[in-house]
Amino acid sequence: MMTDTLAMLWPQQRELLRANSRYILIDGGVGTGKTSACILRLFKHCLDHPGQIIIVAAQTYQQLKDVFFQEWKRQIPSKVWRYSVQGNVIHMPTLDAELWLRYADHPRAFERIRGSTISGWYITQAETLRDANYLDRLNQSTRLFGKEAADTHDPRYIRLVDMNPGNPSHFMHQRFIWADSESYIGDDRVHHIRTVTTPETSVYSQDRIDEWKRTLPSAEFQRMILGEWCASEGLIFDNWTEGPEYTTADVRSFWIGMDPGTSQVKRNEGNLALVVIADLFNGDYAIVDEKLIKYSGLQSFVSDVHKLVTLWGQEKCQGIVKDWAGGSGTVFEGVLRDKGYNVWKPASAEMKYKEIMYGVVRLYEAFNCGTLLVSKRCAKLRRDLGSYVYGSDGKPDKKVYDSDLIDALRYVWMRVNMFSGWK
Repeated sequence: MMTDTLAMLWPQQRELLRANSRYILIDGGVGTGKTSACILRLFKHCLDHPGQIIIVAAQTYQQLKDVFFQEWKRQIPSKVWRYSVQGNVIHMPTLDAELWLRYADHPRAFERIRGSTISGWYITQAETLRDANYLDRLNQSTRLFGKEAADTHDPRYIRLVDMNPGNPSHFMHQRFIWADSESYIGDDRVHHIRTVTTPETSVYSQDRIDEWKRTLPSAEFQRMILGEWCASEGLIFDNWTEGPEYTTADVRSFWIGMDPGTSQVKRNEGNLALVVIADLFNGDYAIVDEKLIKYSGLQSFVSDVHKLVTLWGQEKCQGIVKDWAGGSGTVFEGVLRDKGYNVWKPASAEMKYKEIMYGVVRLYEAFNCGTLLVSKRCAKLRRDLGSYVYGSDGKPDKKVYDSDLIDALRYVWMRVNMFSGWK
């Protein structure tokens, strides 16, 4: 049966059924068969490993009833399962398996889970979860195999997530979306599958998709149809902590983020944004300095960078991080390397576009968790953080005072966090 089913699935659905990572995530546009593929994956898991008890989780009972359960009845033959209202359980007697349906809105959702031999979980519509602790409680409940459960390749274990993209500040994005096909929660690999609503990969026609494009707000169309992580209009960095004016004595090591901004390529003139992130002796990370400089010629450019490096201690400088850029950006990169500086940038133009959203999310997370402080010295950057908003298209709005500073900050913070795809 499963072989015949595979032949009828879209490529992303087939990939999900074959994935063998400890965490499997599918996200993207509406109507692309995320839920149906996850249901088939659950059923296949129970076929391959009888005796399973798996939690099926959502934020509300209505989601379980109207989305998961309706799709379950459509996909799985009724002769192999029965539903028990008492306990909200799907029994599969021939497989000695059970699916426990649990929703976060119920205050006693986890009472029966404690002490039970749970072997995995599936979260549906995960972008609607409101409490990050729910994910941790699910992980804590799945301890059937003791120490073996920590083994990424243990085939008896399953952790499965489906979701429509939402605001990139949502904890599911922060915990799961890191780099396509190579995400991590702690040391656990996440197999990430992305879907897009097209006539070839969904139940919707091109006319219906075009109608959505005309009628939906741009940000909503990007999330629900294009499957992109974006946000509604509004301030992004609304919660950050101010630190003191640091000195070189506070700094163990530092990186510099660089954005040449708008430049005249032929004349090598333009605006240079520099941001310094330091690893402090007290264990904190802090943005300790900023510079917005008008330069004229390569010598002026290199001199401005060198002054900043010297100010904070050349021996402490770990490198300079910039964006992917052609033209003058490539020239500047070469000059800095010739002067002995380590220069880092995204490994490809494609990685540049990934970096924009991941950089914003990582900064949001760092500010909200208090892991990145902002020195009083950085007055212009603090001003920009207070005006950096999502535009009507659901992406960061560049129409702020000096977004070049925040661009430089994104580059360097991603490198400090060892974002994959730099060279």
